[in-house]
Amino acid sequence: METASISDELMNYRAREVRETKNIQLARKLIKILDTSDYEAMKMIFVENFKLYWGSKDEPISLQDFIPVHKMFYSAFPDYTHTIEDIFASGNYTVARILLTATHKNEFQGIPPTHNKIAYKSIQILEIHEDKVKNAYIVEDEMTMMQQLEMELKMREVIE
Repeated sequence: METASISDELMNYRAREVRETKNIQLARKLIKILDTSDYEAMKMIFVENFKLYWGSKDEPISLQDFIPVHKMFYSAFPDYTHTIEDIFASGNYTVARILLTATHKNEFQGIPPTHNKIAYKSIQILEIHEDKVKNAYIVEDEMTMMQQLEMELKMREVIE
């Protein structure tokens, strides 16, 4: 292999490593912004046409659609906190395994406050373009959260 080719390959590797490190830093910054409910900073960290793919929903939502959902969660769970347990980047994608913790202090989707402490997991994949989040793909263990809020899963009656 030629020295120039090896040198080019090494430069490409280093550039990718720098980009991936910056992407991890951006993901960490985003988590802090979510937990401080800094909506102006939130607007700056996402591209203009940001899309959020949440759970099994086929249709993504925009940042403008996400902000009221965020406010609803942090109203019901004022101490809602994301703790990154693992994080890595590959190319333009950053993946984090997150522990979500909170205390249910106010009404949440019709559920009166239980004052229960909840803890559940989330996997968040961020697609980053030019130092901003372009798309986010989030899957959360909402079943565990609902059980900790004392909700019961019941079978639907089957009508024959």
